Amino acid sequence: MARKSGKKAAEKAERKTATRTAPEAGTPEPLSQERWKCPVSHCDGWVSHVGSDEIAFWGCGECGSVWLDKDNLVREAREIVARFPYRAAFHEDVGGRLRPSRMIGFPGNSEKVEGEPVDTYPDFERG
Repeated sequence: MARKSGKKAAEKAERKTATRTAPEAGTPEPLSQERWKCPVSHCDGWVSHVGSDEIAFWGCGECGSVWLDKDNLVREAREIVARFPYRAAFHEDVGGRLRPSRMIGFPGNSEKVEGEPVDTYPDFERG
């Protein structure tokens, strides 16, 4: 029995990984599935689209930062990459448009992010 469940778990993990890769380069994911690495200095959290068409925002579950407009989130992502080039691994530039990287893990980058200066922005709402 253990052998079967181990095989099933491996097959499930393989399917899950396969669904996380892009079917075509440049194909955007639905907003609800996009997961950005937080562009706030010293934060290693994830930013997700939250809400519906009436009430929606982008929020980081780690530091609590909120973006009401995706353009502001993307702008901050570009700024943090300019400050800390290793953060470029978190994003893909496809035809001049920045989007979240489809990579699942970022070996060694968590330690680098934690070594960044703590963000001093005075509010959780960032734009």
